[in-house]
Amino acid sequence: MSFLFFSCTTMNESFYEKAGEVVADQINNGMDDTLIDESLYPFAFETEILVTENQIHLLWNGLIEAGYLLTSPQITMVRPALLDDYILFSESWEMRTFFEKYIHKDDRFVQIDGEKSSLILLLRKEDKDFSILGMKEAEK
Repeated sequence: MSFLFFSCTTMNESFYEKAGEVVADQINNGMDDTLIDESLYPFAFETEILVTENQIHLLWNGLIEAGYLLTSPQITMVRPALLDDYILFSESWEMRTFFEKYIHKDDRFVQIDGEKSSLILLLRKEDKDFSILGMKEAEK
């Protein structure tokens, strides 16, 4: 029975690793429209919560137009998102409420390290696809 659990967990983690690789590729190839479509709102960004589609549009357009890249991206971490993880973004009651209300037990943090920058993505598996619930720059 534990072998079956281990296999499912490993398959689940590899799904999120692949999703992280896809997001890095989309960022590096300027695919802001695709990133916008994959993003759910409300959306946790750094210390803020973006609540409209327009805000998410401005976020991804701004990053792409500014030339943000994840050069030589590597997935360095995949782990479950826990309710107490709101402090990674902000210790505010708004962020705590966001995590309590919108984070599901199967959501994952995926860290992508590039040569000059690192991102932590908050991802959700949706059937055979994924959605992005949040993002923040990671300490390098």
